Amino acid sequence: MGKVVAVVAVLGIAGLMGGLYAFLQWQDRKTQEQLAVAAEWLMVRNERLPMTDGWKVNAVQPRDRGVEIRLVVPEDQAAAILGKPPASRRAALNPGCPHTAEAVWGLLPEGALISISAVSVSGKPVASAICSGPS
Repeated sequence: MGKVVAVVAVLGIAGLMGGLYAFLQWQDRKTQEQLAVAAEWLMVRNERLPMTDGWKVNAVQPRDRGVEIRLVVPEDQAAAILGKPPASRRAALNPGCPHTAEAVWGLLPEGALISISAVSVSGKPVASAICSGPS
């Protein structure tokens, strides 16, 4: 009798684990779909409202914890940004971030972030930052 109970317990635990695994897979797919929709929204936004001063959006991609916007900055501006302290370099990227009232913030899954990074035209890293969303 004890062996039967043990087998039933093992099968029950295996069933629960399988159900949990399926739920986590579904949740991960849902999160990835939301991030892809947010990335597409940002690409369309950047096509409609291109950056000024020679800055260009190179890519917008979903990442594990959010969406990354990658910018290319002209060499002279990149050099000027690199000459600033880290907090000022991060602040220099704010024009590439969506405004807090933009709809993209509502498209993101809970806890997701929008990050932004910039390189010079020659490919030298300039700065990276996390965009501030609605509070």
